[in-house]
Amino acid sequence: MARTRVDFYLLDTPGESPALMTACRLAEKAIQRQQHVFVRVTDARQLRDMGAALWGFRADAFLPHGLVGAEGAPIEPVWLGVEVPADERLPPVMINLDWSRPSPWERFGRVLEIVPAEPALRAGMRVRFREYRKAGIEPNTHELAPRQ
Repeated sequence: MARTRVDFYLLDTPGESPALMTACRLAEKAIQRQQHVFVRVTDARQLRDMGAALWGFRADAFLPHGLVGAEGAPIEPVWLGVEVPADERLPPVMINLDWSRPSPWERFGRVLEIVPAEPALRAGMRVRFREYRKAGIEPNTHELAPRQ
């Protein structure tokens, strides 16, 4: 099995909205590459907010998405959920908006970690960065410039 690639995207603006918009842009890039993506959220509120963001993050874009649930995996290119789905047809890409390390992250070809600008949350993400290294993964980091 191929080794998982992990990328950390460092936000420059505090708040949840920049994280959601970054997740939308990353999901759009994955779809453009014909890849399905799982967006892992923290809770039901963030699940709702992420769904709304995918509907209108750009005036000229809509990203088809569905919720991971009891019925199984959605057929849409973007899957939303709180827990990593048990479905064997897991998408190759996971965008993680939760502040805990996903399990089992090793089942994905790529894990995209959104790193908030808030110092206390960044400290937790540094711990996760070291955890990936301990697991033999050398994460990539991307500092995101402010959006115009």
